[in-house]
Amino acid sequence: MKIQDRGTMKWVSPMLAGHVGLLQDAWPEYKKRPILNEQKMVEIDSKLKFALEEQVELEMTYYQAGNTFTSSGKLIKIDQWQGFIVLLSEGGGKISLHDIIDVALVS
Repeated sequence: MKIQDRGTMKWVSPMLAGHVGLLQDAWPEYKKRPILNEQKMVEIDSKLKFALEEQVELEMTYYQAGNTFTSSGKLIKIDQWQGFIVLLSEGGGKISLHDIIDVALVS
């Protein structure tokens, strides 16, 4: 008599379509950090320097812990040695230069 193994079937539990939706809501997908090309990095750099010199308000999109956030305000400082900027806004604080995805100047 030959015994047929069920393979992975014995480890997979049946799920209803509603359960799958609830699980996806409970654990949202982790977004990977976008990879910027060199042209985009140069564009971000020039906008940051312009905003600092002219004290123009900017809107910045940045990546942090699997999510993207948007913050707007005036740029106070760019510290290239330690790799962060200081933005004067409601949230305020330091933002890593490596986390910046996009910068738009607000007129």
